[in-house]
Amino acid sequence: MIYVIDTHALVWFLTGSSRLSKKAFRALNDSESSIIISTLVLAEIKFLSEKARLEKSFAEILEILQNDSRVKIHSIDLSVVENTPKGLDIHDGLICGTALVYKELLGEEVKLITKDRDIIKAKVVQTLW
Repeated sequence: MIYVIDTHALVWFLTGSSRLSKKAFRALNDSESSIIISTLVLAEIKFLSEKARLEKSFAEILEILQNDSRVKIHSIDLSVVENTPKGLDIHDGLICGTALVYKELLGEEVKLITKDRDIIKAKVVQTLW
């Protein structure tokens, strides 16, 4: 299964937070999972790290992600922009756009790991929480 992961879910996973749902935890710990991280999520994590709002530095987080063979970092390219759904803020839209690239253009089964109510309510991509 391919999972695109929202910023809060990734932070909670990497810090072992109990705020991450059990379903999301299991999916992210499954050795068969493919984990897609938008460069937007990395930018948000870098911002949070620079504001000292994370337990780990951006460099530490990036190293963890780069050493996990299941992780693929997906850039915000034209296909993501073109697949950004209407009605969401730019951050949520670009994360959904990333999931839609994998679902619609690549024909993959994709779930977006998020607790974000706006994304869940929009129903533009299948979510897991």
